[in-house]
Amino acid sequence: MKKGSWLAGASPGVRALAAVWFVWAAGHAVAQVTALPGGLTLTDMTLRPNLWAHGVVERRYVIENPTPFTHTVTLDIPGRPYSGSELQSLAETVVVGPGTRASVAMTQPPVGMSGSGTVGVRVKGKPQLLPSSPAPSFEIYPNNPLPSILVSKGLSAEALKARMVACAPEEAGGRSGYSRSWRGVTAEEFATQNFTRQRMEELQPFRFEGEGAAWPDHWLAFSAFDGCVIAAADDEKMPVEARNALRAYVAAGGHLLFTGRDALPEGWIETGGETPRRLEGESWTEARYGFGTVSVTGMRNFAEFQSNDVVRLSRAWHIASHPWLGIRNSAPACITEIPVIGNLRVPVNRFLLILLIFTLIAGPGAVIVTGRTNRRIWLLVLVPAVSILFSAAILVYALVSEGITPSLRRQAVTLLDQTQRRAVTLGAVGVYAPTALRDGLHFDRGTEVSPLSAVRSARITCGRDQHYADGWSTPRLPAFFRLRRSEERAERLLIEDLGEGRAEVVNALGAPILRLRLCDREGRLYEARDLAPGEKRLLTTTGTRPADAPSASDALRTVYQSPLPGWGLPDLAKKMLQGTDAPSPGAYVAVLDGCPFLENPLAYCRTRETSQSIVAGTF
Repeated sequence: MKKGSWLAGASPGVRALAAVWFVWAAGHAVAQVTALPGGLTLTDMTLRPNLWAHGVVERRYVIENPTPFTHTVTLDIPGRPYSGSELQSLAETVVVGPGTRASVAMTQPPVGMSGSGTVGVRVKGKPQLLPSSPAPSFEIYPNNPLPSILVSKGLSAEALKARMVACAPEEAGGRSGYSRSWRGVTAEEFATQNFTRQRMEELQPFRFEGEGAAWPDHWLAFSAFDGCVIAAADDEKMPVEARNALRAYVAAGGHLLFTGRDALPEGWIETGGETPRRLEGESWTEARYGFGTVSVTGMRNFAEFQSNDVVRLSRAWHIASHPWLGIRNSAPACITEIPVIGNLRVPVNRFLLILLIFTLIAGPGAVIVTGRTNRRIWLLVLVPAVSILFSAAILVYALVSEGITPSLRRQAVTLLDQTQRRAVTLGAVGVYAPTALRDGLHFDRGTEVSPLSAVRSARITCGRDQHYADGWSTPRLPAFFRLRRSEERAERLLIEDLGEGRAEVVNALGAPILRLRLCDREGRLYEARDLAPGEKRLLTTTGTRPADAPSASDALRTVYQSPLPGWGLPDLAKKMLQGTDAPSPGAYVAVLDGCPFLENPLAYCRTRETSQSIVAGTF
C-alpha cells in the first residue's frame, strides 16, 4: 500500500481532520486548533512577534468544513471589545463550502486592540468566544526600542541572544543612558547606542517552529520584524510563495540573513544592481535589494559568528527599525509633509463676527425688545429661536465656504525593476473631510497601513480590501497614514535605443511625467518634460553621465531612513525636478503628476485630490 493511501477510502470528515493535523504538525508552535459549531474547526496560524513596535500583524486562520453543508463564518477580533480610543473591531466573513477549507487573513495595523484576548466566531448566527493565542500589544512609544527578530526552526533563538550578549560592549560609545535620546538621532547613532550588553540581554528573538506550508505567503506577515535569519535547510523546504514573500519583505526595507550558504540564492540579484560584496574574506556576503539588504554566511550556527559579524548584524537590524521608532508624527509635521489641506484657512474673523452679532441680539437685543412690549415671557422662545437661526447660519456658511467634498493627498516614491516586474513603494496619504465620510477608507489588501493620527473606537472589515470603516477620520480634522507596498506591477517606461544618441520612449507608467532623466547602458543621458500617459517621444542625448555624479537611485533609497511622516517626499520631488542627480546606467528617474502605485482610499466618491510621485526604474 502506498504511503497515504489509507485516506483514499476515508470519509470526508476524517480527511478534513487529517488535513488539519498535517497543518498543525507543520507549524505547531503557531497553530491552535479549536472546534466550532456545526462540526467546523478553526486553526490559528498567526505569526506573532515577541516585540511589536511597527509594521502590521497578519491574523491568519484556516477554517475546515468536513460537513456536507455550506457555512458562513464571521471572525471578529476582539471577541469582547472595550470602550476606548483604539481598534475595537477587526472582522472578516467567509463562506466555506462542504468538504473544503478557507483561509482568513486579517491585517491589524500598528494600533492597540481595545478588548479582551478573544476571537468572536459566528456560525449560522451562533456566537462563540475563543481564546486568542498570546500576542504582544502594540507599543506606540516603546520604552525599549529593541529590534524584533525572527529565526527559522533550524536555528536557536537562545543561542542568538547569548552570542549578541557576549559580543556587546558594556556601554555604548558616545551617548550613555536611556531617556528617549534615540529620537532625533541618525540611524548609525541609534544602532551604536542600542548595541550594549544591557540592551542585548533584553533582546527577544522569535523562533518560528513551522516549516513548509506553515510559512506565510504574504510579506505583510513579516513586516513587524526588523530582521529574519533563515537556515539554508529551512529555506529549501519553503514553498515558492513564502520565498516570494520574504523577497517582498526585504525590498520594503527589511533585512534577511541566510546561514549555511556560500552565495545568494537565485532571485536575489537586482537588475543592473551592484555585485554582492564579500566581507571578511569568504564568510559573509551582502547585497542591496530594494530598500533593504540581504546577506549570506557560510556559518551554520550562531556560536561560529565572529564579533564583527555580530556587530554587523545588530547594526543592520537597528537601521531597519530606526525610521519607524524615530518618526516625528506631530500634527504640524504631518501637515507640512503631507499637504492635504493646502491653502485652507479657518475663517476665524467671520465666525467671531457672527458670534458677536448673536450675542448682541440674543442678549441685550432680546431683553430690550421684550421689555418695551412688556412680554418678557417671550425670552423663553426668542433666545432658543435666535440660537437655532444663528447655528443654521454658521452651518450654511461653513458648507458654502468649504463644501462637503473631502480633500485627498497622495505621494510616493517607487523603486521599479522592470525586468523582474517588482515595484516597492513608500508612500503617504492625507485625508481631510468637512463632514463624516460616507464609507470610510478603502486600502488594498497588499498595503501596509500605519496610521499617524489619533484613532477613536475604530473598525476594520477585511474582504476584497481593507475597509477602514469608522474611527479613522474625524470631520474637519486631517488624518494621515504612512503606507508601504511591495508587489509585482506591469507599469513601465518603454525604451528603444535607436543608436546615434537617439532613444524612443513611451510613457506606460500610468500618470503624466513632469520630468524624466534617463541614462542608457552606455552612459548617455536623455531628458524629457511633460510626457502624457501613452505618449511616444523621440529623445536625443544631452550628454554623458559624469563618472563622479551622485546617483539619483541611491538618493531615493535613503528615503527609507527618513523620520519625517511623509518620507521627506515634497523636498525630494523638488530636488528631482531640478535634476541635480543623474540616474545610473540602465536606469531612469521620473517625477509623476499622479500616484499610480498607491491606491485611492476614497475612490468611491468625488474628492479634491493632489498627488505626486517619484519612480526610479531599471530596465
